[in-house]
Amino acid sequence: MLYHITPLCNCFITYQEITLRPITATDKRVFYVIGIGDIIINIPNGESSTQITLKDVLHAPDMGATIVSISHIAKAGFSVCFKGQLCKIKD
Repeated sequence: MLYHITPLCNCFITYQEITLRPITATDKRVFYVIGIGDIIINIPNGESSTQITLKDVLHAPDMGATIVSISHIAKAGFSVCFKGQLCKIKD
């Protein structure tokens, strides 16, 4: 199963430390997850932005960026459509 992953600790609205767990990136680098929780992110929405809550986000401090899993969003019941440079997420 794919997860959302973030290196940022200050964005969690819920958080639970977990036993150190390795994850392997597509380039074979190993990162360690130290916690899990929910975060709020701002998604561009035309001229403004929309806040969404990502559930069960892994906290891996050594990751270089936050990774949002499209399959995890789809599994949560949302539809995702890519067209050109746009990505539309609908509930």
